[in-house]
Amino acid sequence: MDMEGYPELFENFKSIKTILSLSTEFLKPYCHWPSKQLDSSAVVSRFNRRFNCTSFLHRDRKILEESDRILSLIGMTGVRDVPACEMSYGMQRQLELALTLARDPILILLDEPTAGLNAEETRSMVPLIRRVVQGKTLVIVEHDMEVVFNLADRITVLNYGQVLATGTPEEIRGSEEVKKAYLGRV
Repeated sequence: MDMEGYPELFENFKSIKTILSLSTEFLKPYCHWPSKQLDSSAVVSRFNRRFNCTSFLHRDRKILEESDRILSLIGMTGVRDVPACEMSYGMQRQLELALTLARDPILILLDEPTAGLNAEETRSMVPLIRRVVQGKTLVIVEHDMEVVFNLADRITVLNYGQVLATGTPEEIRGSEEVKKAYLGRV
């Protein structure tokens, strides 16, 4: 899927439910109007009305049910109508997981999902990630090794772009090469 346009969608649409309901391919045919309709938009604006090309999505039961399922899975049903910009940073990171799940991927790539989170938020993010990736393949780039050890079945450690070690969390924990490279001692 072409990800072009997602930052704009995230900034322009208010509620989580709206964000989960959107995809750029779905909206493209509805967001290009003939010039005659564009000319009348000034009149619509004058009467303090707004055309919202996503408003019809709120009537689609299948979309609403799937949005509710995802919100429930990530534990955010209580804040479904809260603007993303009013959420804490930790909740915004949870919302990013929701957006990832909206396409029902079989492979999930996460780039530092706990970066910027405090210790409590990180502790709550790990079981959430574990729950949402069940039955899927997870590839994660993360510098917090405790997060990695708690999520991964297999770990590959890179040092300056070179594979330093690959193995189970226990094997990586015990690797003298990893200790030397990242802890400065053997």
